[in-house]
Amino acid sequence: MFLSTDPLPAELVRALTIFTDQFRKTANTFLSIPTVREHVFTRVCELHNTLEILSTVNQPIGTLMQILGPRVTSGHESASDSAREYLGFMLNAEFILFEAYRIYGLRMNPSLAHWVDVCREYESAEKQKKQQLGDDRSVESSGLREEVLRIRVAFVKGILGEHGDRLAGLSPHEFASRGLEFVVDVESFTEALYEQGIYDKPMEGRKNLKGGAGGAGRGHGKELGVHGTGASVGGSGCSSASGFTSGAQTPSNGRPSPLVQDTAAEVSTFLVRAMSEELRPNVVNSLLAILKSTPSLLTAYPLDFLSSPTLAGLISNNPVLARGILLLLLSPNTTTATPTTPANTTPTPPSTTTPPSQSSTSHRRQEILTSLSFLAPTLNALETINILITQTSALTKDETNLLIHNFLSNGTRSAEEMLNGEYRDGGSGKRAQARQVQLLCLFVQSLLRAGVISLRDVYYEVQMLGVTFMYVKEARDLWKAARG
Repeated sequence: MFLSTDPLPAELVRALTIFTDQFRKTANTFLSIPTVREHVFTRVCELHNTLEILSTVNQPIGTLMQILGPRVTSGHESASDSAREYLGFMLNAEFILFEAYRIYGLRMNPSLAHWVDVCREYESAEKQKKQQLGDDRSVESSGLREEVLRIRVAFVKGILGEHGDRLAGLSPHEFASRGLEFVVDVESFTEALYEQGIYDKPMEGRKNLKGGAGGAGRGHGKELGVHGTGASVGGSGCSSASGFTSGAQTPSNGRPSPLVQDTAAEVSTFLVRAMSEELRPNVVNSLLAILKSTPSLLTAYPLDFLSSPTLAGLISNNPVLARGILLLLLSPNTTTATPTTPANTTPTPPSTTTPPSQSSTSHRRQEILTSLSFLAPTLNALETINILITQTSALTKDETNLLIHNFLSNGTRSAEEMLNGEYRDGGSGKRAQARQVQLLCLFVQSLLRAGVISLRDVYYEVQMLGVTFMYVKEARDLWKAARG
């Protein structure tokens, strides 16, 4: 079992601490290692975990040394050597995230959200620091960790500006000593993140992502023992030196997908785990991006993959992932061809490579809607269904009406049966029953506010709630409003 919370193994971390080799050479060597080549997705998740650890701890060099473990030293190593290893890993790791999925194009790279967050968080921290310092410049200083993170952000902006091929020919030492800076509008990637399914598209009036531009060029490395003259490279970049354009190299445009062979089993493993435990945000983001770019990895699974019990577990533990998967499965543009996957994959995809017929696709939609209608009315379940109905076009009008009626009827019926025993989400007896009825009423009210339904549309369901659960104020008030 691959653990999504693990850092990268020590021997792989050590392979990325090289400071003087070109990024291209280090990446090619790293990606050709058997344990990396055979488990790309897992290694990428571990890279994200390690980057997060080393960018947030107060003593990153000490933490890096702990991850690397005991090793033979020459006796001449200095703090500057450790600092170079730290910077070397941070930059090489970011380049690996770019190189591993270069074939997809920047807009469909699973690490796009990570890079956007790196830039936004750094710029937010810098702005906050300047506000705290005010006009007193005498106390302004930059420690080793801050310096490395600044260089890392400059490197990430180079990737976002689609200068990956130019960066490939440099080494971490050369990048730091030249002090390269790139100007990138981070907000310009918002639409790509919507397309990946990582962010829900905002309703009208909701704020979009805020981005920032890079500053003027300046030299890096005053804490690292490297020196050089600063240089500045402007422009947001729409295409790389090789002619790749954003989004033009995705598998949906005819490019071959390495994930079909290499990571289908790992994606399945993480999806099964997601039904019983919470996955880290970076793993969820990567899964959604991969499933978006290769939907056949998802649609090949049997219909019971999203039965009511498994769907309930997925929504409870990973609601963002659940919503993304549901949107992919219900999208009319989702490819339904079945990939060839390794043996012993769980759940096991069908062996045929023939795309399912239209009746099979329709049956899948029906099964998903049925599973949704039998979900217990928890907050996460209500939010998931509410988003599907009010903020997406995944469902037709008839499907929306049917889902609302069935969900309310099933929820009311299950609430009637709750006095017979324990209920995991609210204790037992009438207290749990009242809680479920209140949630059902909240669901109806949210649909009314969104203009999706009127009280007349759900008159009989509201009547059942109001008459059966008269002791619950919310049900009583809703029934009173329905009667006019």
